[in-house]
Amino acid sequence: MAVRRALAYSSAERYVNLLVNFGLIAAVSRLLTPQEVGVSALGVTILGLVETIRDIPSSYLVQRPTLTREDTACC
Repeated sequence: MAVRRALAYSSAERYVNLLVNFGLIAAVSRLLTPQEVGVSALGVTILGLVETIRDIPSSYLVQRPTLTREDTACC
């Protein structure tokens, strides 16, 4: 039962976040010029890509049964 609740909360969080972001984009689009909206969309896209790339090294560590010091070394 706890897994279902966690899945429901995770899904709800994702959709609430999507709705809030959509509302925020709509509100900001009314305040900015089309060129400024394009620049902000480009910035949000770049930020999303950087966050995805930043999270890549940490995602494989979760899947290892045991960790060594070399596994946790960053660079």
